[in-house]
Amino acid sequence: MVKSLLVTLDYPPQVGGVAVYYEHLAGEFPDGRIMVLTAAEVYGRKIQETPGVFRRAFLFKSKLFWPKWLPMLWQIWKITRQNKIKLIQVGQILPVGTAVYILNKFFKIPYMVYCHGMDVMTAAQSPRKKRLARKILNKSEFIVANSEFTKEKILEYGARAQDVAVVYPCPNMKLFRKATPQEIDALKSKYNLRGKKIILTAGRLVERKGHDVVLGALHKLNESAPEAHYVIIGEGPMEEVIKQMIKTLGLEDSVTLIGKVSDHDLAIWYEVCDVFVMISRQLKNEDAEGFGIVYLEANMFGKPVIAGKSGGAAEAVLDNETGILVEPTNQQEIINAIEKILKNPVEARRLGENGRRRAEQDFQWSKQAKPLIERIMKYE
Repeated sequence: MVKSLLVTLDYPPQVGGVAVYYEHLAGEFPDGRIMVLTAAEVYGRKIQETPGVFRRAFLFKSKLFWPKWLPMLWQIWKITRQNKIKLIQVGQILPVGTAVYILNKFFKIPYMVYCHGMDVMTAAQSPRKKRLARKILNKSEFIVANSEFTKEKILEYGARAQDVAVVYPCPNMKLFRKATPQEIDALKSKYNLRGKKIILTAGRLVERKGHDVVLGALHKLNESAPEAHYVIIGEGPMEEVIKQMIKTLGLEDSVTLIGKVSDHDLAIWYEVCDVFVMISRQLKNEDAEGFGIVYLEANMFGKPVIAGKSGGAAEAVLDNETGILVEPTNQQEIINAIEKILKNPVEARRLGENGRRRAEQDFQWSKQAKPLIERIMKYE
């Protein structure tokens, strides 16, 4: 009965947008029509298999063995043969795509590829990886991009436009429970936020997310909007840099670093905040935001959002309809956008409600995934 196998390095309990994307996408398939093959260990901890989800050792741990992904090739081949798989879904162009490409050359097993932005842009930085990625993409049955921005990057590899479909990420519906007044009050009390206008960013603490430019704007906002308080949720390599910047700018009383939170608590933070801000930008190494699901999550709570005009964010946020787009390096634009929302509750409500309606109408997994699943299930 099973027709396709999704092979991915990213899958819950691993955190991140890509892992959640695949979890929800797999959940839209009819029972028994998809299997998932993913890593046996997440953050050094062995994960138990569940029905339909295989957990296998994908990579050699020792540097003495090369290529590192060789165990993955064997696991994919074994499961594909045992379950008579008709189509392989490639979750990462490198290294998963390399293993599947080799299997296709020898055994003619068809495959398709998912791309999320950073993967194709990172591969483009290395001539060898770019050549390999081009071969993998051009030999695939079809390709799925997470945004039009990512699709344009894929076309630079020589793929045909008609072979690339866009399936947008959709908000994590587990988040969408209404926080009680008691929960909201307890959160504000815990972090001393009563009477504050809360600016929220949730995401990995990495350079492209733009925490630094928001901190720079907040430093100047203290005069015009002293009630503004910036809450940062997430973990990542920029944490110490952010802490040092807070100290240097004298923002210790205006910024709260929360770290990692549960879906339950994230929902309360979305409910509590006045505006969601993530000023993503494209870096010199081409790293950029492929889409930005957090903007839609905030919109689902009726919150206005502010995003950088970079990457796929302009598809997640409609300028002056569901939020405000700003030049990610223009501090004054960022200040103006935050002030506009914090000082104009009517406009903030309009943007937030528009965002909620759009998210509910256009960004449901059942709607986004249906054409893709129908296409995949034709392989018999």
